Amino acid sequence: MRMKFYPLFFAFLLLVSLCSFSSNIEGIVLGGKNTGPNAQIIQSSYSGTSNYALTSNYTESCPPNILTSDYSFSVTINNSLRANTFSVDTMNMGAVIVKYNNISTIGKGIPSEVAAVDLLLQSDTINETTLYAVPSNGAGLYRVSWVASCATAASDASLLGGESGLQIRYTDADDSRVKTSSTVVNSSANTTGTCISGVVTAYCKASSNINFLMGYTSSGNPVMQYNLHIRLESL
Repeated sequence: MRMKFYPLFFAFLLLVSLCSFSSNIEGIVLGGKNTGPNAQIIQSSYSGTSNYALTSNYTESCPPNILTSDYSFSVTINNSLRANTFSVDTMNMGAVIVKYNNISTIGKGIPSEVAAVDLLLQSDTINETTLYAVPSNGAGLYRVSWVASCATAASDASLLGGESGLQIRYTDADDSRVKTSSTVVNSSANTTGTCISGVVTAYCKASSNINFLMGYTSSGNPVMQYNLHIRLESL
């Protein structure tokens, strides 16, 4: 049996060997314009005319300029094709997103979640606790979103949030003074259908801490128990 030699097939294998993928990109389909030396995006599985698919668990470390404005891309998510989008499990970015939905951004680009607290079945006051240590280059606006709910009602009476509610304490970036949020949100309903919530914005100094405190009031036995969830975003 004589074997036929296919130059284009071996060129295909050569380009595959130049690319290594390992970034948990799922279902990306790339289609080149076929107008330049990098027009063919080569990977292990083929999908459609002039399109090549990246299967799961791959990270791009291809030759430079392999992904440029000369290429369109789309992604298959749960067997549904979405044009000009992509999905990744995790992404580490060292740059700021300068445009979102074709609108230019400012500052840090888009908000990022930097801290979270999830506390269940609490039955006491929460004294001042560090939520986030602002890094040396992290001065600026931060947004705290929180919700507390009654998990177990007290036998007699309770005040979810206590007299002070949830408070946020931080060092102001303008005058270096410690500030404490003053809006009090609480509830004396004493039922498991009760919740309280709020949003606090703080202008924080670099290399300082953002802390939280939670009040508590309950009488009788059993005592009131509550769940508390906090998210902190850098704006």
